[in-house]
Formats: sequence, C-alpha cells, structure tokens
Amino acid sequence: MLCWVHDGRLYKKLEPIIALHRGQLEDFRKSYWEYYDQLLAYREQPTTQKHTQLEAQFDALFAQPKHPYTEALMSAVALPDPELRGKRKRIILEGEIPSPRNPPIFGLTGCSDSKVPDEQAAAEAAFAIMLETLAGAQMAHDVGYLEGGMTNSIEQIIMCDEMIAYTKQFMKGMEINDETLALDLIHQIGPDGNYLSSEHTLQNYKKDWYPKLFDRRNYEDWKSKGSKTLRQRAQEKALKILATHKPEPLPADVQKQLDEIVGIGK
Repeated sequence: MLCWVHDGRLYKKLEPIIALHRGQLEDFRKSYWEYYDQLLAYREQPTTQKHTQLEAQFDALFAQPKHPYTEALMSAVALPDPELRGKRKRIILEGEIPSPRNPPIFGLTGCSDSKVPDEQAAAEAAFAIMLETLAGAQMAHDVGYLEGGMTNSIEQIIMCDEMIAYTKQFMKGMEINDETLALDLIHQIGPDGNYLSSEHTLQNYKKDWYPKLFDRRNYEDWKSKGSKTLRQRAQEKALKILATHKPEPLPADVQKQLDEIVGIGK
C-alpha cells in the first residue's frame, strides 16, 4: 500500500499547462484514490468476486493511457502470462531521440543580404545551405530571408526548397553494390559504348534526383517555352501553390489544445 501512496505523490506533482490535460489528470487522480480505498476494503474482507472486480478496474485504470508515450511504455512492461504476451501489441514510437553525442544543430541556411531574390540571393543561399549542412546542421532556418532578415521572399523560399533537396541528395552519398556498379555491363559495352539504351539504365535512371525548378533543357527548348528565368519560374510556382494548395487540417482535439495554449498566452 505504501508503494501506491508514493506513486500517487508523483501524480500530485504534475502540473499540466493545457486545461484539457489538467482535467484528464484530475479525473485520473480521483479514480486512482477511489481504487486505493477499495484496495484497503479488500484487504480487510477479501473475496473472489471482489478480486475479479478489482482486476478489471485496474486494467481500466492503467490499460488505456491518454498519452502516446505512456501507451508505448505500458506496452513494453513484461507480462508473466505467455498468453497475454502473445495477444498484446508492442508499440514502437517513431522518430529519433536527440543524442548528446549528436545534438540537433540550428543552421542559418537559405538567407541572403540581397534585397531581392536575384543572382546574389541564390548564390549566397546555395553556399549557406551546403556549408551549414557539411558543418552538421540538421535544421534549416532563415530560409527565404533577404536584407539581413528584414525581408522575406516567397520566391526565395521556393528556390531554397530546390537547393535543400539538392543538398539532401548530395548528403546521402553513393550506394555501392553490384547493381549500382554494373561491372558486367561495363565489360559488355566498353568505355566508348552507348549505355543510354541498356536495360540497366532504363531501370535505374529515374532513381536519381532531378530538379523541379532548375532548368536543364537546351537553349532552343528553353526559348520555345518562354525563356523564363529562375526567379520567374519560382514566382509562377509560388503563385500556383498559394492558389491551389490546401493544407491538411489538424485533428479537432489537437486544434482545441492549440487554441487553449494560445488562450493561456493571451
């Protein structure tokens, strides 16, 4: 019983910020101590019926945690009954836990001192994105910032999105195996042969990264399509996204919690 009391003190120390969580915790505390009172009564007058009832109440109290992390922890608790172990599904949380040996690094990538999204802005953003990434940054910040952060450009964001995708592909490195080396094909075709029509090329060329904004067409093809500059293409893409994109709405309970947090801040 002392263990139950000590455990209850831990719940008493919790102070959720969100009103919804405060209500859930209060309901849990109430049920927790009501169950404790029943345990005390059972200790004085134990019966088989009461034992079965308390087992069911215990499962109802602890088998349905409110938080995904708690749910995952509970699924990892060892069960002595092999039949129950076989029925229970182990919950594995996705995502990477930050390591002190490899902490998250905030990178000032994609920004420029240029006043407009021009050649200077593109060059400075490209250098910053690549250098910050090579330095170990995993979080790209200031994307689209111009004029030392005084101006934000949607066109610059679009251009930086392409550069970030380019850099992410570069950081993957080269996959070396029999399929990527294709030594048999090299011996078959030779150094001066045509690899474009080979079955190996047809099966693998689409696996590489290709830009969606940067133009790789020849001059005549580019001219026939309007001779558009990088900034013009970025502007068109930005306007299209603003006109057509519909973000996936947040779940109703998440939106409610966010509104409560904003209300607390006000």
